[in-house]
Amino acid sequence: MPTIKQINNKVAILSLLAGCLAFGTAANSAIADETPSNAEMWNIVQKQQKEMMDTLKTMQNNNQMAAKQANGEVEGVSLKIDKNAGVLPEGISISGVGTVHISANEDLPTRAQMWEAIQKQQQEIEALKGVQTESQNKVDSLKMQQSENANALNKTKKDLDQVNQKLESSKSLLPEGASIGGTVEVELSQGKDFSDTESNDLTLATLELTFETKINNWLSTNFALLYEDPDPINVDTATVTIANSDRTPFYVTAGLAGAPFGSFETQLLSDPLTLSLGESGGEVLVIAGVEKQGFSGSAYIFNGDTSETGQNDTIDQGGLSVSYSVESENVSFSLGAGYINSIADSDGITEALASPNGLRDKIGGYTFNGIVAVKGLTIIGEYLGSAGTFQNSELAWNGKGAKPSAWMLEVGYTFEVANREATVAANIQGSSQAVALGLPKSRFALGGSIAMLENTTVGFEWTHDKDYSTSDTGAGNTAGSPATDKTADAATMKLSVEF
Repeated sequence: MPTIKQINNKVAILSLLAGCLAFGTAANSAIADETPSNAEMWNIVQKQQKEMMDTLKTMQNNNQMAAKQANGEVEGVSLKIDKNAGVLPEGISISGVGTVHISANEDLPTRAQMWEAIQKQQQEIEALKGVQTESQNKVDSLKMQQSENANALNKTKKDLDQVNQKLESSKSLLPEGASIGGTVEVELSQGKDFSDTESNDLTLATLELTFETKINNWLSTNFALLYEDPDPINVDTATVTIANSDRTPFYVTAGLAGAPFGSFETQLLSDPLTLSLGESGGEVLVIAGVEKQGFSGSAYIFNGDTSETGQNDTIDQGGLSVSYSVESENVSFSLGAGYINSIADSDGITEALASPNGLRDKIGGYTFNGIVAVKGLTIIGEYLGSAGTFQNSELAWNGKGAKPSAWMLEVGYTFEVANREATVAANIQGSSQAVALGLPKSRFALGGSIAMLENTTVGFEWTHDKDYSTSDTGAGNTAGSPATDKTADAATMKLSVEF
């Protein structure tokens, strides 16, 4: 496409041509009608030269003239007139562009010399006619191209307007301050358990749908539906929170949620053993907390699924949770601790208890956890365990009451592969006195993940579990059975999409 400079040069040449044609016509008419005097003929020559040179000056002053001052060339057409070419007589010359010098000691040129000058100027005018035609064609082509570009731009604008209208229409389906999100996870697995039974499966591992609303500066809600294979879909979260961090660091949350006991952080696919032992979800509770300058603390109460004998349906479970976090450009860490007055209300223990509503005493639980991240390197550690011993009739370990616990230590590294974020990680885990809970004695896990598309991750993991010794037994709601002292392996690939 021609530049603006080139277009302006061609327009200036057209103006120059028009002027030259006008003077050329006047000269021919004057010569044809009557015989001009020498002065009249010289006047014609001077006017033609002045008009041509003034136009060239304008082009140069506007940085539009594509000519070299030394020889007066414009767009390949020479307008140079010098005394050696015989166009002007000796003593008359053009210096630079547009300046005519006549020696004070010289007479006017002869009629023959002036006629010859006029004829040569006419030849230059004819040459400029060719430039005019070519320039006009290019200008016409440019106008056509500009028109096509304008049409294409208008069409693009209309398409964008339609997209914006659709976006506005979709937004209008949700009330102001509301948002919808979720997760879909598809899992392919292959493994061998402690009984040497091999299996493989392709499942919808997780389907989660969340709906959050901000009613005003103080009030917000959170609602989530969750499906996790093989459990049925259920309401996982339904809470109302009163908080305004601009006015106060304190907040209150009430509704259905998991108790804030344990962190359960990992960079791998499978849940850590600490979660299997200590997660307490689906409780209707009230949490009062504070968050300020990296410190977070909360206290909570709820009516759990377990109780002491004769004390059903009482709000007598609760706990405390504290943490402190610091984050900078390259280094961050978080340390946390928690206590719950009845670890029997964790999902894993409740399912294993012989009599969830006939406990002799509440058995508390505690947890410590920490995360340290230095650039791409992340280290995660967690310990969670029972603060006391269950009765042998409630949860047994080798003929006595069990005091289960679990721990995990993980190291991961995050980096980029072809401009995509990738993570590799490995951890070691262990449990104690957890035969009745179906937990392995130890676990080694290795895996990684990569972000293939926006909000889309593909991950893989290999786990190697070691069972308790054959001399170890555990019992709860089922008869005790010895452990196998065998190993189990599982390989998993998962596609995860968040929205």
